Amino acid sequence: CALPILEDGRGMAERVVHGDPLTDTKDLMGWGTEPDEFPVNMMYGTTRILNGMSFEDAVRKMAEELLSAGKTVSCLGELIHNSEVVADMEKRGLRTIFEAEPVKPGDVVIIRAHGVAEDVILRLERAGAQIVDATCPKVKAIHAIVRNADREGRYVLILGMRHHPEVEGICGWCREREVFEKPAELEQWLEEHPMI
Repeated sequence: CALPILEDGRGMAERVVHGDPLTDTKDLMGWGTEPDEFPVNMMYGTTRILNGMSFEDAVRKMAEELLSAGKTVSCLGELIHNSEVVADMEKRGLRTIFEAEPVKPGDVVIIRAHGVAEDVILRLERAGAQIVDATCPKVKAIHAIVRNADREGRYVLILGMRHHPEVEGICGWCREREVFEKPAELEQWLEEHPMI
């Protein structure tokens, strides 16, 4: 099978279209994968992408399935880094949104690979959206690391581009943090804050 499937063998879109609850969420931390499968953690289920399909192709295929089923489908930010594919998907009905607010109850919202802050997910849930979380598993792992550090009362230091959606999403999983764009910034900050 070259399509994204859930553990029960049905396609992702089939589960959402039929309104089945996606309840077998698993923590990706420590979840081993075989070379021919790649996990995609969904907010309400776990998906495996089989037979060498790239993460980008699988996310695109999932969006196509949802659109073909007649669902109102939005993506927070551009679905993938391919403007031609995004333009084609938008012609077929995919909406690109940048905030959770335009979402209506029952709308399907795809969270792209960059991930989002925890409060964005909570706003989508309150709006009644069906969330399909296609956050990259490695990004999800970072979310878990910073969330756990925050819960332990630790100060989180992040090296990355401050205004990149992935870094903004990571920042949304912890309260006490600093973002540095260059190692020299981090070194200087550490010299100025030796007690942290």
